[in-house]
Amino acid sequence: MNNADKLRELVEKKPILRIGGAYDAMSAKLIEINKFDAIWAGSFAISATRALPDASILSMTEFLNVSTNIVESCKIPLIADCDTGYGGPHNVRHLVRKFEDAGIGGICIEDKIFPKENS
Repeated sequence: MNNADKLRELVEKKPILRIGGAYDAMSAKLIEINKFDAIWAGSFAISATRALPDASILSMTEFLNVSTNIVESCKIPLIADCDTGYGGPHNVRHLVRKFEDAGIGGICIEDKIFPKENS
């Protein structure tokens, strides 16, 4: 069962999910060890670990690399914060394919324009 199926099953079976925020594979592993249902890879936390504001400074690839490391180190599903989708519709289509191929269980895209103006 892939991570998207695991996440879908969790959403269907449990009225409330415990999801912990991670910024790298180590913090994600701590979330998994403490029996959370899933992991949230937030753009704010990932940006902050690089001493950057959450203002679309990091690229999609940089967020994808962090998310891929998390997926490779944990068995529970990951939901990735994909900000505004990193551009227009073609960028979003590319993003979805890449994150699916990496085994990310779900993504969240904000309904704001790119680049985002606030977190």
